[in-house]
Amino acid sequence: MVHDNMKTLTEWFDAVYVIHCGHRKDRLVALKENLLSTGVVDISKVILYPAVIGKYTKSPDYWKLGDGSWGCLQSHRRVIEDVLHIHLRREAPQNVLVLEDDVHFLPDALERINTFMEAVPDDWGQLYFGGQHRGPVSFTDNPEVIIPVSVNRAHAYALHKSAFKDFYAQLHDVEKIKENPSWLNDQLIEEAHRANKWPVYCPPDWVCGQDAGYSDVCGRVEPKRTWDGIPAELQPNVGNKVTVLK
Repeated sequence: MVHDNMKTLTEWFDAVYVIHCGHRKDRLVALKENLLSTGVVDISKVILYPAVIGKYTKSPDYWKLGDGSWGCLQSHRRVIEDVLHIHLRREAPQNVLVLEDDVHFLPDALERINTFMEAVPDDWGQLYFGGQHRGPVSFTDNPEVIIPVSVNRAHAYALHKSAFKDFYAQLHDVEKIKENPSWLNDQLIEEAHRANKWPVYCPPDWVCGQDAGYSDVCGRVEPKRTWDGIPAELQPNVGNKVTVLK
């Protein structure tokens, strides 16, 4: 599909990673079809990143959840760890996009990605393209950008270099995990949002969700989900607007 005058995600970001479980060929086939049909990336520039398979490793005693969730946490830890080490070289990325292999972009995603990215404030630390709002949001002075307080799900987020190290440290906060033994990597990141550890922005409507299929994390078949819209109870009060600088 050709989209004139619009930039793909592989142009907006210095590197686009897809965390992929090698044994899930079904996901790779579905993802490739989705990426090609929506045109959101130059697929030749996407980096397929090998996921940590939890059942092949051994989680520490403080981890009370299953092998799949441990593998997921380790995968997100490791991809950012590798990005940090790239900074030892001259071609260090200024930003990266991390996708999970069950991400599913909506048909009009490319157009809305461009509208959002053109409006994103310069101080951004993390961007979400899909997720689940679990805290109130604030409007900015641009209707194409909102400020979330607590976004769950980690299938499509971007990080700026200003947040690389803090993000990495957050995923390694063992004391926080011990205090909250039911938390996945998603909740660890959410906690950073609530603590305002780096600026987070997202579009008013998600451009992607998670595809249907068996989840290695929860061990069951999940439906296709996009978590459309902001729940009424999380909508900001009238006039609650934040001015951001470009």
